Amino acid sequence: MLKEASTLAIAFFIISSIVQFIFQQEVQLFFNLGSSFAAFLLLLLFNWANVPYLWKKDKEVK
Repeated sequence: MLKEASTLAIAFFIISSIVQFIFQQEVQLFFNLGSSFAAFLLLLLFNWANVPYLWKKDKEVK
């Protein structure tokens, strides 16, 4: 979960930096770092939300 989110965030950072360098000749590192960090947090939240919770776990113990 953590490895997948970090690799996608790093790939997003590299790709956005390359695209900015090709089309604008100026790379905005802080914007790229901020958006990559936001993508990392969103991917962590998305992966965390996809893990199902066992609702019957508490009922079977009683």
